[in-house]
Amino acid sequence: MGKDLGKIAGSLKAEAQTFSSAMEESLQEAEKGMNEVEKEVATPVTAAKKEEPAAPAAPAAKPAAKKLDLTDE
Repeated sequence: MGKDLGKIAGSLKAEAQTFSSAMEESLQEAEKGMNEVEKEVATPVTAAKKEEPAAPAAPAAKPAAKKLDLTDE
């Protein structure tokens, strides 16, 4: 019985190490992604992008010509 408990304890320790390394890898990937986004946000807008014309505003919606009564009366 003690031998079996030792095997289980060893197995749990190995699983804990695997989990820990997977979490560390995920954290490093997340930090890398955050650094890339941070660089994009910090990059100044170029003059070419500033000169792009703005899209025209959409015309205001017209009110409905007549009200519809959809009741079953």
